[in-house]
Amino acid sequence: MDLKLKNKVVLVTASSQGLGFATARKFLEEGAKVMITSHSLENLRLAYKELRPITYGDQLSYVVADLTSTSDIEDLLAKTRKKFGLIDIVVNNTGGPKSASFEQLYEDDWSDAYELILRSAIQIIRLALPDLKKTQGVIINSVSASTKQPLSGLILSNTFRMAILGLSKSLANEFGKYGIRVNTISPDQILTNRVQTLDEIKAEKDNVSIEKVRQQSETTIPLGRYGKPEEFANVVVLLASSVSHYVNGSNVVVDGGQVQSY
Repeated sequence: MDLKLKNKVVLVTASSQGLGFATARKFLEEGAKVMITSHSLENLRLAYKELRPITYGDQLSYVVADLTSTSDIEDLLAKTRKKFGLIDIVVNNTGGPKSASFEQLYEDDWSDAYELILRSAIQIIRLALPDLKKTQGVIINSVSASTKQPLSGLILSNTFRMAILGLSKSLANEFGKYGIRVNTISPDQILTNRVQTLDEIKAEKDNVSIEKVRQQSETTIPLGRYGKPEEFANVVVLLASSVSHYVNGSNVVVDGGQVQSY
């Protein structure tokens, strides 16, 4: 099936590793022009080296950007536009905030999580909007299965991922008149470094092996296993494509059936 993504200009944030990296790879495989970004130059260079062989010509670039920095975000959007032209697709993705309970958190923890998750998405969308109006583009905000049910020990993520969900639904209503689609995607238990770290934290807390933690988690997933980053990426790319042209304002869960809510 031709997803009609060839030469589409795609910005994927936090894309040197994990879900963002897998998403960038999939867009490249579909012939898109992709800008990847991270706060780590070393990670970006490694990601670029791995992705470069699958590109068609000069279709991959990278920019170092701290998503909590307004000037970095402005630079990222400007360099994306200068390198590839008008932006067609924005995938807002971030790493996870601190894992802790409410009583373990300080004011700065809340501010940091807001800056990383919510404010960065707002700024990127605001700066990309003039392009997206012209291209009748797509915004996909990657959140978490915590938009369906709260996750233990992740109150920062539970709070601000829900805020992104509210933002996305509101923007789907506002931007529809421009032909812009806005959707969210909610992964859970996809095997990334983030999930590995959370499993390690739980294993230490419960004084059990990480293998035991993973086995216990997998028993709650109807498909009986953790997801693969590329399985998440496949859904993102499908949502961004013309195949999903009438999907707008939706929250798509990618979790192997783990979330039991409707």
